[in-house]
Amino acid sequence: MQCTSCQLAKYRSKIVIGRGDPLSAKYLFLGEAPGMSENVLGEAFIGESGKLLDIMITKAGILLLDCFFTNTVLCRPCDSRDGKNREPKKEEVFACLQNVQKIINSMLHLEIVFFAGRVGERYYASRLKGTRSVYIAHPSSILKYGGKSSSIFIDTVNTIRRTVCSM
Repeated sequence: MQCTSCQLAKYRSKIVIGRGDPLSAKYLFLGEAPGMSENVLGEAFIGESGKLLDIMITKAGILLLDCFFTNTVLCRPCDSRDGKNREPKKEEVFACLQNVQKIINSMLHLEIVFFAGRVGERYYASRLKGTRSVYIAHPSSILKYGGKSSSIFIDTVNTIRRTVCSM
């Protein structure tokens, strides 16, 4: 995929489609945007936040093989090649909407969408007709508040577990 629909193409190294197999995954974790590690390696949720998310998913009793990870935009939002990450702008999300929607539509066994943070929920909750979705704290936010030792970590693991077990 080569995309130049928005400004994000200017500073990206790679388009980050996701991580996992969308054709077999039952659970979609939709984050905000790729970070620096993801931009370099081309996979979603592989930095510190991704490692913490993997731990939460595993603690909730879910196999990582049953998960697919992607974001509301597929390129790292920053304002220079080595700039800091920022929240994607509305126009950037809308420029990428069709690409992300194709990924979601390719998920043949999708049961639940977990919005990791509010950005994905803001733009996709109304577009997922007939698919169960739930908000969870973004792992980067959990890292800021103590990581695995924080109550947010425990609450998020419990939310994931309860959501999957209630299917």
